Amino acid sequence: MFMDCNSCTSSIGWCGEVFKNFLSEYDVFLKWLGKYTTPTQVTIGRGLFIIPAWYLWIIEASLEAKIWAICIMVISWIGDHLDGALARATNQVTELGKKLDPLIDKLVFYGSSIVFWGKIQLPIFLPLLLLDFISTFARQSANVTDSGANIFGKYKLTFQVASSLMFAIAEVSRVSNLYIIANLLMFIALVLACISVSKRTIPSWKDLPNLWHS
Repeated sequence: MFMDCNSCTSSIGWCGEVFKNFLSEYDVFLKWLGKYTTPTQVTIGRGLFIIPAWYLWIIEASLEAKIWAICIMVISWIGDHLDGALARATNQVTELGKKLDPLIDKLVFYGSSIVFWGKIQLPIFLPLLLLDFISTFARQSANVTDSGANIFGKYKLTFQVASSLMFAIAEVSRVSNLYIIANLLMFIALVLACISVSKRTIPSWKDLPNLWHS
């Protein structure tokens, strides 16, 4: 039996209400968290997570240890959203935070990538590393057209995270085809990085996302 229009509308309304309540509770949580820590501390903390993850993955090296390492890195990646949301919710957005956040992002991604070095396609990895290096330092230039994070850079980071997670799952599961998917995700991140850096440095690309909505 198919749902009628009234049932469908009711379900959508219920989902919208649940989501609204979640956002409200999340905002309360962020303001509570802001009493005990700062966004910068969260940013630095998630960067330090790479140390126990390395230890578990490289030194302990058991299947259980590697699964715990993956869990730690997932928490670190979740922290990438948490520090920004905390900064906005508590009005603690700072220039230091804006500069530190992308640096920690790169530390976490490239730090976790080291353990998969033998499985990573260098023709994809090295240009991505170069573009990330250019993007980070381009933010400090007075001549750039876009000094903040743009949508292509955010999607690029999402695919980088997905790539790292896929490499980790491939290593734990021993399913070789997953390495192909992981490198494909990294290639998509490379394409997005090219667009992101171009948008940041080429004047005619400044309003590129607006073209998609026209």
